[in-house]
Amino acid sequence: MTKVLLTTNHPAPYINRWIEKMNLYYDTDVLYYAEKAKVKAWKRFSPYQGEIISKMGFVKLTNYVSHADLVILGGWNNLYYFAILVYGLFTKRKIALFSDYPKPQKKNLKYFIKRIVFKNCFSAILCATQSSCQFYASIYGIDKSKLFVFPYMSMDVIEQDAIAMYWTKRMKQISDGDRIRIFIANNFYERKGYETIFKAFRKLKNENLLSRFSIKIAGVGEDLEKYKEVFHQLDSEIIFLDWIEDEEYTRTMLNTDVFIHASIFEPFGIPPIDAMKCGKVLVCSKGIKSVEGIIEDGSNGYDFNPKDDDKLYKNLCSILQHRNELEQIGTKAKEEIYKYYNENTIIESINKTISLEK
Repeated sequence: MTKVLLTTNHPAPYINRWIEKMNLYYDTDVLYYAEKAKVKAWKRFSPYQGEIISKMGFVKLTNYVSHADLVILGGWNNLYYFAILVYGLFTKRKIALFSDYPKPQKKNLKYFIKRIVFKNCFSAILCATQSSCQFYASIYGIDKSKLFVFPYMSMDVIEQDAIAMYWTKRMKQISDGDRIRIFIANNFYERKGYETIFKAFRKLKNENLLSRFSIKIAGVGEDLEKYKEVFHQLDSEIIFLDWIEDEEYTRTMLNTDVFIHASIFEPFGIPPIDAMKCGKVLVCSKGIKSVEGIIEDGSNGYDFNPKDDDKLYKNLCSILQHRNELEQIGTKAKEEIYKYYNENTIIESINKTISLEK
């Protein structure tokens, strides 16, 4: 069986999903750069068994590399990743770089160093999104035959019958005057766009429309208490779930009508994919790279420019106006997202990388 060494920054549920899928096809070893993420707090999360790079000796580290048919590096610009890269090149291992979303780079010395490394040291670059593939091709001149989409994996496949049954029941309730359910799952930091959501909700409140929505918000962070206070000034019935684990997250997503994701920028963004896979009406900032170019505004969801609270407000007004079309919009979203993200995408990309000449 082909042996794959995956190195990644830290354990996470979405990394577990990668590993679970990879283990079906490859003998997979996992090395973590850090024991846990700096800002996440998965309380009931059990990381996939792997070793911490900084706690192992050089001999053990090189042993992992030398026995791998393919090494997937979660980066290259720290000492440990660089050591793996250098030793992998020395032992003629096939090495792929994983990149979620590269930052724009001025054409200075650092840019030219990166260009040389990307073009000459990696067999392939595995990109979280199609737009990242395009970035590497256009900015760094990487041959498109060496660029493959390797997305973070979202929630497990949802039974399609469950989605259909939900909407059958909900459309009758909505037509009878039930409030439209909104779910927001994002942590409370400046770039997460809560100020935009608050301003849009305030406009709804001023038009006596906010009460036509039932709102749940999940997330933690430094701005949580601030936004609890200001949102409750608009509507005391807004429910804050704080941190929720995967099971409650999935259950809440399945039992909502509309999902809002307003981040100013996200290099990927898993929740919008989850919402579309669950057949929900996604209202999403254009700063979310995972669904860039996928949402057709007003057809399979709604989008708005980052910080554009007026467009978000108009999107929510449109949802109220077209409340009888929510199932139709959600169905289109579900059909579209599976064209880009399915369970086999990462396996196909690994196989293509392995088949490349060294």
